[in-house]
Amino acid sequence: MSGRQLLLKVLSADSEDEVAWLWMTEVAVSEKERVRCLQNALRTNPHSEAARRGLEILQRQRIARSKEPSSPKISVGD
Repeated sequence: MSGRQLLLKVLSADSEDEVAWLWMTEVAVSEKERVRCLQNALRTNPHSEAARRGLEILQRQRIARSKEPSSPKISVGD
């Protein structure tokens, strides 16, 4: 059984397990899933500094990516 499967099993037994939600961010398959996991950790513990910090980091990364210039398009045959 993978770590992800174990964490999902823990969360199915106790959806209020803040630590499991925080660990889920490490095995999440997308940024959207990471955000959802961190939001669930905050729902469980509104004072969670780890969840709050994780959301801030993801937000900064999203902003940085949006400011990156797009790659120039190269035409084949020029």
